[in-house]
Amino acid sequence: MVSPTGDEARASDRPTDAPDGEAWDDAEWVEVGPDNRWSPTLEERSRSALAIAVLVGALLLVAAFASLGDGDDDDVQDVAATSTTATTEATTTTTEPPDPVSVDGEDPPGECVFDDRGASPLRDRSDATVVVLNGTPRGGHAGATTDDLEDLGYTSMAPGNATIRSTSSVEYLPGHCAEAFRLVDDLGVATTSVAPHDPDGPQSFVGRAVLVLTLGRDSL
Repeated sequence: MVSPTGDEARASDRPTDAPDGEAWDDAEWVEVGPDNRWSPTLEERSRSALAIAVLVGALLLVAAFASLGDGDDDDVQDVAATSTTATTEATTTTTEPPDPVSVDGEDPPGECVFDDRGASPLRDRSDATVVVLNGTPRGGHAGATTDDLEDLGYTSMAPGNATIRSTSSVEYLPGHCAEAFRLVDDLGVATTSVAPHDPDGPQSFVGRAVLVLTLGRDSL
């Protein structure tokens, strides 16, 4: 006698009283479509969807914790940047600008405190152009003094003449008071007076000169 195999064996093992359409022998019945392919039941699809939702939720929680950690670093950097900015602003606001009448931030000569030079540095002698006028009876005195000043580095204009006077003087354009006092020191005549230029006075500035030196008898 030949033993049944395959589908025949499974069919022969089925109880004869098993109703059609019901699982038997502890089996689980599944639905098969017209194309003979298995299709999950509604319960099976629900369980699969629940498992996927749990997995996605876990991934979202991990990503959220990671972003919280990155946010803390950003907050620390923001606080540090804010502190640095505040320190810089405090340093800037506590630094007072130089006095506008100063010479490169240093106190100008006492007689120059009313000459606003915008805190600019003391100009080079070559930038303090001077014109020399002769107020003495000695001929050529202004020319000789001009040569001496040029040897010191001054830029000069052609010398001229003035009325005879006993003392020397220096006039300056606004903002050049300190340069005028340096010119007096270079001239070496202690009695020389210094004053701002009087546009209504008898002397007038020549060309691009910013200083006018008028020699008196005290310069002889």
